[in-house]
Amino acid sequence: MHNYIFGDESQLEFFRDETELTDEDQDTRNERNSVYNMKREDYWMYPLIAKDIRKVYPGVNGRPPKVANSNICLKVENGELFGLLGPNGAGKTTLITQLTGLFPPTKGNAWVGGYDIKHNLEMVQLMIGVCPQFDILWENLTVEEHLLFYARIKGIKPQNEEKQVTQALKEVQLTNERKVLTKELPLGMKRRLSIAISLVSSPKIIFLDEPTTGLDPDTRRQLWNILQDCKSSHSQRAMVLTTHSMEEADVLCNRIGIVDQGVLRCIGSQNRLKQIYGGGYH
Repeated sequence: MHNYIFGDESQLEFFRDETELTDEDQDTRNERNSVYNMKREDYWMYPLIAKDIRKVYPGVNGRPPKVANSNICLKVENGELFGLLGPNGAGKTTLITQLTGLFPPTKGNAWVGGYDIKHNLEMVQLMIGVCPQFDILWENLTVEEHLLFYARIKGIKPQNEEKQVTQALKEVQLTNERKVLTKELPLGMKRRLSIAISLVSSPKIIFLDEPTTGLDPDTRRQLWNILQDCKSSHSQRAMVLTTHSMEEADVLCNRIGIVDQGVLRCIGSQNRLKQIYGGGYH
């Protein structure tokens, strides 16, 4: 057991409970050992490496601390669409917010293209694209203006802006809506615009946080087709998708990690998980 203290203000002590890790299956332990055994110079070869990412929220009103992520280890390879599957509250979005630099991890570190989120966050954020769970859009800007705005934030040179915007619009099938105000778009097209924003600047890895939330079945299926095209159109682009739909993960992902109560319970391809768990996770 290891003892950690959170800051001088709260003097909050908690123990890394080794029993948390007993909920991992053998494939998850193998993934952990693979991350542990990697050489530092090999980190540059992977779009994402997460090593012992842990997030603990202090308890309030006498409640115990809440472990949102429990020492998660994983690596994502070039061209891979990795799915984080789990119910609401499992810790999927918490993990994404740490990997993208929105909140710091309590413990552990992660590397994007060799740059770590603790000491090189500026470089990391230039190399990632993010589609959040809820759209962050402005009603009175056009589709094109949104993409130009984010392209400039990502440091795209002025002479390359038009090319980047056109490519992103093409990938999400919004070319004809280029000059349309966001407030005139249906929900499905707004989600496509959020995905297009994540594609601008040709990031090394894209994080998609439940991109089909709230969509009807037909619109969801259209978005699946777009994501499959995005995956296949760029062989070096990695993507991480969070979802609570087994069907969505089955359709889109190369590998799936199932998260529950902050623990990465199992990891593998669809066939591997079905082979072990008989077509469903128990």
